[in-house]
Amino acid sequence: MGMTATYGAFRCVEQEKVQSFLGLKQSNRVYERDIYPSPIRHANLIFTTVTDWVVIIEGSSEPRILSKESMVSASKQWNIVTAIIEERTNYFSASEFKDGKEIWNAVHDLQRAQNHLEVTGEPSSKLNTVIATLSEEYANTPREEMYDIFSSLPDQVFIEYGIMNISELGAFKTKPVFVD
Repeated sequence: MGMTATYGAFRCVEQEKVQSFLGLKQSNRVYERDIYPSPIRHANLIFTTVTDWVVIIEGSSEPRILSKESMVSASKQWNIVTAIIEERTNYFSASEFKDGKEIWNAVHDLQRAQNHLEVTGEPSSKLNTVIATLSEEYANTPREEMYDIFSSLPDQVFIEYGIMNISELGAFKTKPVFVD
């Protein structure tokens, strides 16, 4: 069974402001790395701070808190980058929101094609860098060694924006906080 999660990164160092804006309260649950090496498997919502981004992880590919409508509204205050990883259906996406609108959205759906990539809006130079890198890797990988290269789209976008490496959940700068 694969991972399903939506990540929202808010360009803000004050976690409490983002939490308050979204109407979330801190839970009494505590993250203990020794007990829960992968916190997203044990909570629906997690907050953490990395670099100068507040990251929310919602354990769903159809988010309630990190919905497109919520991100459009919140982007009036913060620059936001989101990522959806749905390993069970091989669906991966990333988006950027700014000034009250979605700037761009990129989707890779393996069920459509191994090199499927659909981009809407006005891609940033950072997204273009990610697309160029993944496209080059795809073009230069021999057929017999081919794997789902574009599935790393969300992770590569978060890395390019300086947020975090999604595949390294244990790399949180601060201890994750569970919220309800």
